Amino acid sequence: MDRIIQVVEEVLPPGEKYTNQRAEPLARERDPARLFRYFCSIFDVSKFNYVFSWAAAKVDYSRSTARGQWYMKQVWANVAVQVKLYLDIDPETESQLRSGFWNEIVQWWDAMVQDPHYACVVQYHSSRGISPPSG
Repeated sequence: MDRIIQVVEEVLPPGEKYTNQRAEPLARERDPARLFRYFCSIFDVSKFNYVFSWAAAKVDYSRSTARGQWYMKQVWANVAVQVKLYLDIDPETESQLRSGFWNEIVQWWDAMVQDPHYACVVQYHSSRGISPPSG
């Protein structure tokens, strides 16, 4: 999960000064739906492959079906939203909240493959030996 933190920090760097002009209006955004739309709009296959390196060798975005591409974008955006919200929690003043939220992200990550919305895609990828690392 360190890689997704790095990518989200690059897109929405923490602190008072935001150098990414496109990201600046969302720097303090807390609405998951707006953040989800934003992360979908900046979806980039190379960043997906970097973050999900364990799947990159077996998943070819350009050769995937429309549903497979949709799934990759959904996973990317959902994880990015959760990590962005996690990074917004001040580690100095809200360390307990931050720790609890991180545990929720890890649990969500582990449960994601059981979501009925993704069942056919997960089954397809599992049949090819692609499974996400836990935590």
